[in-house]
Amino acid sequence: MLDQMTRFLAFDSSIDAKGIVLGHAVKDLKPREGLVGNFLGVFMETSLFPPLLHNLVGQIEAPPIPANWHADVAEWAAVLRSVELSGAEFSILELGCAWGCWMCNAGMAAKRTGRKIKLMGVEALPEFAEISRHHLILNGFVESEFTVLQGVAGADSGIALFPRKEAGETNFGLSPIFDPSEKQLSDTLTAETHEVVDVYSISHILSDTDRLDLLHIDIQGGEVDILQQNISIISKKVAYIFVGTHSREIEGKIFTIMREHGFFLEIERPAILSLVPSHQPTVIFDGVQAWRNQRFSS
Repeated sequence: MLDQMTRFLAFDSSIDAKGIVLGHAVKDLKPREGLVGNFLGVFMETSLFPPLLHNLVGQIEAPPIPANWHADVAEWAAVLRSVELSGAEFSILELGCAWGCWMCNAGMAAKRTGRKIKLMGVEALPEFAEISRHHLILNGFVESEFTVLQGVAGADSGIALFPRKEAGETNFGLSPIFDPSEKQLSDTLTAETHEVVDVYSISHILSDTDRLDLLHIDIQGGEVDILQQNISIISKKVAYIFVGTHSREIEGKIFTIMREHGFFLEIERPAILSLVPSHQPTVIFDGVQAWRNQRFSS
């Protein structure tokens, strides 16, 4: 059985994933007191994930090959690849942005290469949406460069129910209830287990955008629905898509959707499973798919 870190190298790619990551590593970065820094020069608060980040405080992490505490080389390469394929301006829409990770990292790489940036994120929980804004400002981005919407992405604008987070919880794996019935609204709000959040359609978010360089999707099992429901606008406007997948079944469905609509796969690693006798396979690490839109390929 492969050890955990070695398993992250079991990806397929038509591009030089490791070379892309190493090519963006910044030399001679200076640590910042009380923060954790990465190879791109992005800094984060250790309070995000105390068990993981406490021992890294005041340090600069090495390039993530095969992985770091947050993501593996395949995901890092896909995000940085989208930056390299962009023009004078780089734009990203991060669905389920949590602390603003990929807005910060892709935005930093783009700015270091002289590009203007347009960073957009959608996050359901108000406290995490605020954490995203905090980390963007912490890393030197100004408010004219980013937008963080508090809500969820869906097929149409409207409302959804989203589970409340317990105090001190750092679980980013929660899922919304779209188009709730009157009974669901009443029951969950009375029990105080959920809160009402806005739903933003991709077409609404991208209404003033002709080209989106990266759509980053990590929404805990809702990736098929968001792609199916928005594939028309995505095919017209999105140059590159990263999807974090949450089951092998989901991975197969995405293959069908994307290939039928003019995208080709550049990086892929299936979800990593835990196989325990007498139990169903359990996903322990999300899968990775990175799709390039032939419409925008030179």
